[in-house]
Amino acid sequence: MSRLCSFAARLRAILVPKSLVGQLVFTFSAAFLALLLFSSFFADHTRQYFFLRNFMADRARRMTDSVLLLEAARKDERAGLLQRLHYRGLRGILLPGQPELPAPPSDFRDQASRLLRTYINLQLEETRNPPRARLRREGELDTMPDGPALATVHELKMPTALESMKASLYRTLRMKPPRNGTACLLTAAMPLEDGTWVLFEDEIPHLPSVPSFPISGIILVELFFVAISILAFWLIARPLRRLADAADKLGRDLPGTPPLEECGPREVREATRAFNRMQRRIRDFIADRESTLAAVSHDLRTPLTRMRLRVESLDEEARLPLQKDMNELQRLMDTTIDLARGSSSEEQAPLDMAALLESLEEDRQDMGQNVRIVDPAKLENLAPLRARPLSVKRCLDNVLDNAVRYGGADGSPARVEMDVEDRPDRLTVIIRDHGPGIPEEQQEKVFQPFYRLEPSRNRNTGGNGLGLAIVRTMARQHGGDVTLENAPDGGLVVRVSFRRNT
Repeated sequence: MSRLCSFAARLRAILVPKSLVGQLVFTFSAAFLALLLFSSFFADHTRQYFFLRNFMADRARRMTDSVLLLEAARKDERAGLLQRLHYRGLRGILLPGQPELPAPPSDFRDQASRLLRTYINLQLEETRNPPRARLRREGELDTMPDGPALATVHELKMPTALESMKASLYRTLRMKPPRNGTACLLTAAMPLEDGTWVLFEDEIPHLPSVPSFPISGIILVELFFVAISILAFWLIARPLRRLADAADKLGRDLPGTPPLEECGPREVREATRAFNRMQRRIRDFIADRESTLAAVSHDLRTPLTRMRLRVESLDEEARLPLQKDMNELQRLMDTTIDLARGSSSEEQAPLDMAALLESLEEDRQDMGQNVRIVDPAKLENLAPLRARPLSVKRCLDNVLDNAVRYGGADGSPARVEMDVEDRPDRLTVIIRDHGPGIPEEQQEKVFQPFYRLEPSRNRNTGGNGLGLAIVRTMARQHGGDVTLENAPDGGLVVRVSFRRNT
């Protein structure tokens, strides 16, 4: 059972489209195709029933016409006349009394036998008693009482709905359908007015052609329905796609995201209206937060400046610890405000990432740090990245600071390598050091504000636990992210990705 469920899940993953429009079109088209096939099978069954009624009525008419000719002839001429009536498998013999006919099998041939017997009796009665026959015509054919005639259908091979569909499919594909040997063999007996009976045997090598299964019509109707469904569901899903794009852009560029146009169905307009309200509230909240932080920053800088002036009057032994604490407080305040603001007010512009990475390499090497680009040839055809230049530069600077500070092995200077992966939708900068790395269970925690690894990454060695938090915030503002992983041969690999605005 589990294997069957697993196979069904894999089959569904292969057949069912991933998009909303594709799934809706697939579901409705499959349901409509099933409805067409079901209705066509039902119509084919009904069509075969009425074809059988007409066919049996035609065979009954041939026999009753022969009986009327025999009744009009003299008795000594009946045998010769009956021989001349033999035509296309119809043969008849005269019997002095009622013959015994075998009972038809209890299947489709039984229904055909009843139809043949009913039509023979009805047509005989139309000749011998027309008023009574007209009254019976007004009733249901299947409920008419039996007459004196007898009938048995021995063989009846009619194509089923499935066989009819296969034959129609063969014709649609211009292939020769297989022969099914359709044939009919029946026996009927009816009395003449003088009590003599006539026994007919009717053998039909091939039944008249039954109307074919409408496979071509089904295909055309299904294709038309698929085309209409694609258009209809695309029109329905287009506002949802616009809403999804606006939500994605909102997370990357809140100031540059205009309100959405409220259009489409009523439910979509309500969702768009709610999205616009949410956007205004978030923008107002961020603006209020930035105003509050600016006010707090201004209010804190004033007492810090007074404290610095007062500390200057102290002797050196008492002044140095206080200055160190004030500097630490100043850095902590500035970093916290930068984390909260996240450079969201900076405008986006095309950024030459190759020039930025080369300048970072040169600046670090001028400072005596071992930082290099692994493959400079990758930067030659690097397309510009539309981003906030200062934000991206600071994001990569923070990662390089951590790599230089903590990427040394056994006290030796850190060796840092930079590389890039460029894709149509994403640009990834890879920065690797050769230090001790970070335990896997703590790789996600280091992105939390003020979280520091102990004992190596503490306040005494620099840092306040906000560097990687700022890096992730800035990367996510550009539609990317930051991931950490330990290299197999030692060291930490930091992957900073930025989404390209395609």
